[in-house]
Amino acid sequence: MKYDHPELRHRLAAEYVLGTLQGKARDRFIALMAKDPEWQRITRAWETRLNPWANALPPHAPPEQVWANIRARVGGDFEPEPFFSLAFWRGWAFGATAAALMLLTFVVLRPAPAPLLELAVISTPEGKPNWLVRLDEPHQRLSIATLFPVAVDKDKALELWAIPDGKAPVSLGLLRMNGKTAEVELSDQGVQRLAMAGTLAISVEPSGGSPTGLPTGPVIGSGKPVLKI
Repeated sequence: MKYDHPELRHRLAAEYVLGTLQGKARDRFIALMAKDPEWQRITRAWETRLNPWANALPPHAPPEQVWANIRARVGGDFEPEPFFSLAFWRGWAFGATAAALMLLTFVVLRPAPAPLLELAVISTPEGKPNWLVRLDEPHQRLSIATLFPVAVDKDKALELWAIPDGKAPVSLGLLRMNGKTAEVELSDQGVQRLAMAGTLAISVEPSGGSPTGLPTGPVIGSGKPVLKI
């Protein structure tokens, strides 16, 4: 692999910062970065570009039902016995052990939520990163977060496009922004379109979407996927 190719360097650095570079590929990248200042510079640049999303993305707190399930598994509320009671400490030790075992069972056996895969960073025409596109693969849903929301007229909407290399753009759906985030549900055809995309782009279209099946308004952002699905 020609590691001196600029586009490859930026793609690998972006994947490393996003956490999608895994296994031996990640080990090779770390080794290259350790001995090459240019790799370090590119990686720092991607960290600077992507780190703002740590604050832009909404926090996801565990549902209250999770805590209710834990309380139910460890026996719910109970009346404390006197602090210096030997029986209390024996009971506490037994209860703590049981609680730990139950909590371990809960954590291990409960299916973990599917992670969102960092798919692409979409930048403005001036090269300023403004949208982070993530994929919830099992549920075929895209999650889009923006650093600086784009204001559009009431009769307009933002539309997300997949552009296969050398081919015409195809729509992935409208971005109905809710503050700084939006979600796009993908059909099976949409997943196929996404898999073929060499570039993702966002354009301003009529509120119902492009009437022609192609971008008709200004393209306000584009970027290459850093993850192949």
